[in-house]
This record gives sequence, structure tokens and C-alpha cells, in this order.
Amino acid sequence: MFPMRVDSNGRLMAPTSQPAQAVAPDEARIALPGGKTGEVTVAIEASVDQVSGLVTALEREATTRLGDSTRVTIETWTLAPRG
Repeated sequence: MFPMRVDSNGRLMAPTSQPAQAVAPDEARIALPGGKTGEVTVAIEASVDQVSGLVTALEREATTRLGDSTRVTIETWTLAPRG
């Protein structure tokens, strides 16, 4: 379970005890046609502002595997106030 939460103002929040929060990867096996199986792994790491507790950056890495084929997608988000 991802430890982030949304506060009453819709802001993405995280515990302020650590400047960066890594979450254990979430893994799932997927049954595919023809009796094959695939695997999906998603790992998330977030950086948090120590004063406000708001998330300032987030990286999500998704890895898919099917047989000998592996694909990795990385999303990096940076969050800042508007204006």
C-alpha cells in the first residue's frame, strides 16, 4: 500500500519523518492466452518537503516481463505551487 494521502484541500501528502519515501515494489503475475504468464512490477519513490509535508517529486517505475522480454517505463513528476 502506498503511504501517500490526500488532505482535505486535495493536496498530496506524505509522512514528514523522512525526506524521501521508497515503497516496496508491488508485483503481480498475469495469466495470458496460450497458457503463458506475464509479470508486472511497480516501484514508487517520493521526495517530501520537511516543513509542509507535501510531496515535491515522485518517480514511478513499471516493469513488465513476458518470457525473455522486459520493458521498463519510468515516470518522474515534480510538484510545485502554481504561480
